[in-house]
Amino acid sequence: MTARVLAFLLRAVASAWLAVTVTFVLLRLLPGDGLTAQLRESGAPDSVIAERQAALGLDAPLPVQYGRYIAALLRGDLGVSLLNGQPVSELMGAQVWATVELAIASLMVGTVLGVGIGYVGGQSALQRYKVSSRAVPDGLRNIAGIVATVALSAPVMWTGTLAVWLFAARLDWLPAGGAGRLSQLILPALVLGFATAGGVAQVTQRALGAIGREAFVQTAIAKGLSEWVVGFRHVLRVALPLIITQMSIQAGFLLSGAVVTESMFSRPGIGRLLLDAVLRQDYLLVQGIVVWMSLVVIAATALADGLALLTDARLRQSML
Repeated sequence: MTARVLAFLLRAVASAWLAVTVTFVLLRLLPGDGLTAQLRESGAPDSVIAERQAALGLDAPLPVQYGRYIAALLRGDLGVSLLNGQPVSELMGAQVWATVELAIASLMVGTVLGVGIGYVGGQSALQRYKVSSRAVPDGLRNIAGIVATVALSAPVMWTGTLAVWLFAARLDWLPAGGAGRLSQLILPALVLGFATAGGVAQVTQRALGAIGREAFVQTAIAKGLSEWVVGFRHVLRVALPLIITQMSIQAGFLLSGAVVTESMFSRPGIGRLLLDAVLRQDYLLVQGIVVWMSLVVIAATALADGLALLTDARLRQSML
């Protein structure tokens, strides 16, 4: 148990370090920076530009800059924005809740929709192993398969544009953008949640097909338990750790998808802040956001592992 936790912590630290290092190096390989561009546009002489760069330590050799940045990170200091001098932590703190709100709503939509689609798609396997006697029409199973395929393959930009055209422009049911009201959260959450539902549906369907033929399921059927009890308590419950793991994988996708979704629906958030920082070459702000995203993905993975242990006795036994 201790060795497993230690191995996870080591992987988490290595992943965070790798993300920070790659971002640090790649951003400094790009020509120019936001500070220099801003000062040149304002007509500042080269001496002023050099003075500002020296004040921020940007004139130091790259290894020295890297060492200072890692030391600051260990103190919890994400640095300051190149463009306005505000602490990166303050800029992110003003936007982070909007992204967390969107991510939670999208994950709920993706989980419910994905499990539902996967369960319908896996009915043929459940019927084959006599877990369920309810005949699901082939047309409904085909529709579930098509929806899952579209969710897996369609870009968020395409589904978002279609959703805005249909629900905002044509039907006028929901607002096309903004934040602050529940109605303004529904459309982006549906778009981002639909994109995550495909992976959840695929995992659910495969898990139902594999678990339905297990001996303990057939024993439950032989005992005369109802289809509801066998299907949900025995089959779907055993598949839950796999579904939870898939949901944790979607955490990284939700953060990357938030960049497009927040920009498309004119919402505040970390994704939109990241896009603006990249376009304006504010690489200290970009670095801070990448660090935050890495920690979120690591935390989501740890949470998924913990939930999987709580829901699967076999995993707990394997760790003893």
